[in-house]
Amino acid sequence: MKINWSLLLNREMTLKYNQAVYQLKKELLDALSESIGLPTSLLDDVCGEGQNTNMIYYPPCPEPSNAFGVKPHSDPNTITILTQDKVGGLKVREKPGEWIQVKPTPYAFIMNVGDQLEVRIRTFFQLQIEIFSSNCKQALTSIRYTL
Repeated sequence: MKINWSLLLNREMTLKYNQAVYQLKKELLDALSESIGLPTSLLDDVCGEGQNTNMIYYPPCPEPSNAFGVKPHSDPNTITILTQDKVGGLKVREKPGEWIQVKPTPYAFIMNVGDQLEVRIRTFFQLQIEIFSSNCKQALTSIRYTL
């Protein structure tokens, strides 16, 4: 899905985006259910209908090494579907003290397993600790869709 960031400031376009990502969420949870031997719609049914969308803008930071955009955390929800712009900024923890930069991929989504899903299917998937960092030259924009 190609994203025109300026159009997301338009209410109608934001609603269309949310509907598309909501359908993606259902398909992802159904695929996860099947992949671990559960009935197809079980995870989607258990997770319910709640959703939240955050559009986040990080202005350029003259000293990004001295600032965190978002402190290290896991997501408390079921899953997070994240869209990054071309600047990026997302890092995931490989192991304590080691962070891997997630390269922005055009027209791609990143799915993070949240705390609630990890508790339900702990033996199959592990939640991911993540962080956002600032960029000294360019602003960073991301869309965070949580369920």
